[in-house]
Parts: sequence; C-alpha cells; structure tokens
Amino acid sequence: MNPYLEIKTIVLAGDDDPPPKKPEITPPKDPPRIKPDPETPPVKDPKPIPTSPPDVPYPSEPKTPLRPSDPIRTS
Repeated sequence: MNPYLEIKTIVLAGDDDPPPKKPEITPPKDPPRIKPDPETPPVKDPKPIPTSPPDVPYPSEPKTPLRPSDPIRTS
C-alpha cells in the first residue's frame, strides 16, 4: 500500500468534523465598584435643594363688603 494514499485517507476522514460550537454568551460583569479611601471621611449628602419656593404670604385679594340689603343672585 502506498504511504501517501494512507495519509490522504486520514485527511479525507478528518473532513467530517462536527460544526464548530457557538461561543457561549457570558453575561456582562458588573463594573468594578470604587472602594472609598479609608483615610477620607464619607461625604455627607448636601442639603436637598428645595424644589418649590418657601411659603410667601401673598397679599390677600381686596374683599368687597357684602351689604345685607343686596339679595343673593342665583342663576
């Protein structure tokens, strides 16, 4: 038997390889958390910024005194 023929047979037999496996999808890793320096004290939360202005006394609307003689109108 010809030795070259045997090599050819081995190469041809290797053509029936199974299809390549799909790469496994690994979930993304959490980003590394930044560790606070032990030397620096933790920063306290600053005062919250008020979203609405403080209560301001608005000038009251001028009230017209009701005269008892005027009838109440209903429509």
